[in-house]
Amino acid sequence: MVALGVIFLLTLWGLASLAFTPNQSTAISQQSDKGDVLDHRLILADTTKYLNGPPMNSFRENLKEDSKYVTGWNFAGMTNDFMVYINLIYLGMISSRVPIIPPFIPASVHLGKGGLIKDFSEFFDLPGLRAAVNHPILEWSQVKKGAYAGNTMDLEDVVDEPIGCWSNWQPFGTNGKPIYTELSSFLKLDISYTPVPDNVKLSDKGNHHSSYWGMVSLLYPEGRAKALRQKEAVASYSPRLNQSLPPDDQLACFDILYYAAVRDTYEWERDYSPAWNLVGQYARFSRRLEDISMSYIRKVFNVGRNEDIPPVRDILDSPVVFDNLIAMHPNQYISIHVRRSDFADRCGKNKNKEDCFLPLSTYDKEVQHIKAELADRHGPASPLSKVNHVLVTSDEKDSEWWGTVRQQGWYFIDHGSEKTSDALGKWYPSFIDAFAQSRGVGFVGTLHSTMSLVAARRVQYWNDGPTRMVYFN
Repeated sequence: MVALGVIFLLTLWGLASLAFTPNQSTAISQQSDKGDVLDHRLILADTTKYLNGPPMNSFRENLKEDSKYVTGWNFAGMTNDFMVYINLIYLGMISSRVPIIPPFIPASVHLGKGGLIKDFSEFFDLPGLRAAVNHPILEWSQVKKGAYAGNTMDLEDVVDEPIGCWSNWQPFGTNGKPIYTELSSFLKLDISYTPVPDNVKLSDKGNHHSSYWGMVSLLYPEGRAKALRQKEAVASYSPRLNQSLPPDDQLACFDILYYAAVRDTYEWERDYSPAWNLVGQYARFSRRLEDISMSYIRKVFNVGRNEDIPPVRDILDSPVVFDNLIAMHPNQYISIHVRRSDFADRCGKNKNKEDCFLPLSTYDKEVQHIKAELADRHGPASPLSKVNHVLVTSDEKDSEWWGTVRQQGWYFIDHGSEKTSDALGKWYPSFIDAFAQSRGVGFVGTLHSTMSLVAARRVQYWNDGPTRMVYFN
């Protein structure tokens, strides 16, 4: 009982040490002196406290001797990367380390080759996130030179640096090997991996998940020393320089942070998810992405810059006073994400994919449930009880399928016709879709799609909107 009490108190201390509450960002934004908010952002954004200067040829040269950091790598696509980077920030907060966020880098299995490498801050409001969680956050582009989009720096003298990292995948994954991603080559990091000890695993069940607090223990002297005394703690040889190195203490790094949790596997699916509640919900989209996305959405609904989306006349039978409601819900549509494309692989070899995928009528049933819930929540006289516009997003490429969406009377951003990738780059169609999903007054998604999962969270937390998931057959 004493041991359990100590663990409970330590957990409370860990959460309390975050020095903020889930409502702190609201409190910050409501301070009477707006200069205090600006000062707070400037202090957290001041890299001179955590770096020796602008990005250098070597990350090691740029780290402050009196600071400790933590980082990780990308994992299988835009939304998964976002989840990994939020998990990384949370890990940095509870371990009192400065997280260094990697960029979004094209992966052949999702975005495809040819996309540019983009900073997290191109798509998300990083100053606002820092202020909301009250913790410093760096990007790799601030630490070390690299071939980022728009880079004009001389990269000739950028150093290929050896570093030791922890591997969660080697002991808990499917192949007994650490994961090497595109980012290690891009950042010119030659990594030697040491497997984390068994007690870092979330539970004895067959899963790939690591415990956040198990990983935190490795970032402090006693836990680190104990882990490195284990006979399994054998560092691999790095692929290019052939060096075997223990995990770096100043810049801790892990090969996969997607499978990280406090209590349950796939914890992002739980409403108590610490990574989402304490970090993710505060990662708002950047003003640039918002402006670009809103221009596409306005074009879809054929409305001008200063008009409501969709036009109020399409929602209301007669004029009413609804200024406050519109301020809360400026975009009057229900958003849908239909995951198809790579989910066809789950249909089986002998099954027609259209027999496997659920028809649009199934999504429409959930849209009707969303409408009913909006009416129940806000009352029959509310504009939100009369929302009829539906905006669909999907990874489907088949024009005939999109024709059925149009026949349904639903709207969508036609990135092919708009040539979005040509104009803005390969990342933007997906991020514009993610933004459009988040602005719905309600949302219908596809179960087991992380893009749908995160979109649902955004609609729930940002818009107080109802959400539904369609079960993939």
